[in-house]
Amino acid sequence: ANTWGDFESIYESEEVADCAKLEKEVHQSLRKYQAKGEWFKITKDIAINTIQELVDAAQEQEMGEARVS
Repeated sequence: ANTWGDFESIYESEEVADCAKLEKEVHQSLRKYQAKGEWFKITKDIAINTIQELVDAAQEQEMGEARVS
């Protein structure tokens, strides 16, 4: 994450192959909590759970693609 200001990282996930795609999916999934631009009004638990679900899904997809190759 690239942020400016006095912010603290509350969560770090496992690496995924396509970070840009994951970020887009996170923004889409959390759209109803969007306050303005890239700012969201959301609890940490909801944000972390949503991100983890998307990371898990991306990793499962990567593993499935590796098996097919």
